[in-house]
Amino acid sequence: RGSAVSLSLAQRAMSQVGPRSMQRLMELQAQTGMTIRGLGDREQCQTIEAGDSIALLQRAIPREAQPQLLSTVRQKTDDLKRIASMFRNKDDMTAEARAGEVMQALDLKRQAGTARLLGGDQDEVNRQTADFFLRRRDALEAAGATKSVSCSALTNAAAAEISGEIRKTLRQRGEIVGDERLYQAIDQRGEIYDLPIAMGDRLRLFQRTGARFDGKFGWLGNNGSMVTVEAITETGLRLRNRHGDAGDVSWDRLMHQRSGRLLVASGWAQTVDSIQGITSAEHINALTHGTSGLTAFRNYPAESRAEWETWTLIGEAGLFETVRHARAIGDQSEITTEHLWKQAAKDMAYAPRKPLGLDLLETVRRDVDAATEQWMKVEHRVHSQKAS
Repeated sequence: RGSAVSLSLAQRAMSQVGPRSMQRLMELQAQTGMTIRGLGDREQCQTIEAGDSIALLQRAIPREAQPQLLSTVRQKTDDLKRIASMFRNKDDMTAEARAGEVMQALDLKRQAGTARLLGGDQDEVNRQTADFFLRRRDALEAAGATKSVSCSALTNAAAAEISGEIRKTLRQRGEIVGDERLYQAIDQRGEIYDLPIAMGDRLRLFQRTGARFDGKFGWLGNNGSMVTVEAITETGLRLRNRHGDAGDVSWDRLMHQRSGRLLVASGWAQTVDSIQGITSAEHINALTHGTSGLTAFRNYPAESRAEWETWTLIGEAGLFETVRHARAIGDQSEITTEHLWKQAAKDMAYAPRKPLGLDLLETVRRDVDAATEQWMKVEHRVHSQKAS
């Protein structure tokens, strides 16, 4: 109890914490006196549930008491900074202007060769993405880079497909070795799946995880941390984190309490929501199923995680189907590559704000005031006419 106890939301950006969860945290803060430290950006990865916690906090906290981080830049060149900023949502621009700016950013990336359409069926698109990931990883390692390449997808299912292809290749290359064991696993959203694990695998943690380091207890990683499997033992897994620290993690520390499944996932590719805080040398924005369901709030983080290149790889078939279904029935005109890129820009620029309950009350109040004012004007006109 007291300010010595703190809760950090750094591993889960404040923009992803819904109002209901934020209210519970505030109630817990009032009960315990702890300090809540959070960092968030309204232009990145919205919460799944309705509402906007950051918008509510901005209204509740006096402006002079709101700390702001005015700039944070990962990109190492002016051109990369400019392109990343063009993907960021700007509320003062119209939807058409936003789509035009994103299209300009895509044109620049296409000229540089960092934005590409991937042809073929879904398996071929996933395979191309996995092969490209490994080529960039190998190139960075050969160059002696201190950071590697990361890869994000829109959904857990898409990330799992890409991870599976990467893992298959690494198994063939001998980087994932030894006996492979199949474990029942679950993610933070409750999705269940069978997860193969062997030495050399990369796993993603979904909770703060402790380990034994040479007999001493310590923390191996947090929600979103990537770890590499060093060994599989009878009591658990020996895992190495990104700092090079290897520790023994017992099965009970990896287990989801309610289901009894392992609370881990394959870590070669992640969802956009889970990579929001990372910084990589290069990043792959893998839109393998097209851009349907994409928003500016998810595309901007995926396009701004890298210090150097961000590679935008889009499944052509998904874009083609989106364009085709948007056309009038019977329209047989040709769908060109430019049509596909314009659709991608439109989806990347789409920025629907989540409405707040306070906004609903304010809208009703304004409507009532406007109706009352109009009624008073009409009544005044009627009485004036009668008087004359």
